[in-house]
Amino acid sequence: MVVAGSPGWHRSQVDIVTYALALHLAEWTESQASDFVLLAGTVTTGAERVARDFWVQAGGRVWKYPLDWKAPCDPNFCDHGPRRPNGHGGHCPWVIVRRNKKMLDRDPDRCLSFITADAEGAWLLTEMAVTAKVHTTIHTATEVWDIPPASCPDFDKLRRHITRSTLDPGPATTWAERWP
Repeated sequence: MVVAGSPGWHRSQVDIVTYALALHLAEWTESQASDFVLLAGTVTTGAERVARDFWVQAGGRVWKYPLDWKAPCDPNFCDHGPRRPNGHGGHCPWVIVRRNKKMLDRDPDRCLSFITADAEGAWLLTEMAVTAKVHTTIHTATEVWDIPPASCPDFDKLRRHITRSTLDPGPATTWAERWP
């Protein structure tokens, strides 16, 4: 399972992340968390950290995927201009995409996204998972959107819709029921 977590996820919403992970674990199997590996980045705040902490406390394994800001550009993968300044000699603008691809190359069964409207990294991983047809569940502060692997919605349209509807949530629980 891969987790896309917004670093801006507020502390008051910790219970949402914890409850969602416990619920999904119970839904998928009667096994213990130790039977599953959680793939996550190394953000030190927000939903991703809460997810990692919960998983470890539940006895699960976490494989961390840090961003490698110093990695050289891969000409087979990167198609961009000069490296961006960051105080360390610059970084490849594709650093997040490459890290996310490494996680998705592990062929996760599920993607859990805990996102806010401005969480670009979490949105990017979520989009990559949906495009790769990984069963994805998107959690906002007020809603849950379940996107089965058989569907592959227009992600930009879906993101705009989620961002709008988060401000005015409706009663439905799947993206297909809310899609205009």
